[in-house]
Amino acid sequence: MKNPTPDDPGIRIFAPPIYRDHDDPARWTTRTAETPTAAYACHCGQTGRAPGTRGVQKLVDEYETHKATCDGR
Repeated sequence: MKNPTPDDPGIRIFAPPIYRDHDDPARWTTRTAETPTAAYACHCGQTGRAPGTRGVQKLVDEYETHKATCDGR
């Protein structure tokens, strides 16, 4: 999955599910899911990246705020 760029703006969030199929033996182990990550880019050139659940949420909030206030420059 590629990250957004100023030429192809938007937000990309990778958040693998924690739930596993009932018959998946890994479901019954202590193995954890992959770390969520997010990245965004705007036409104006601003970009951001973040790992982890809290980081992704902060990045989504930052992206939404930027999108609402950006004049495209």
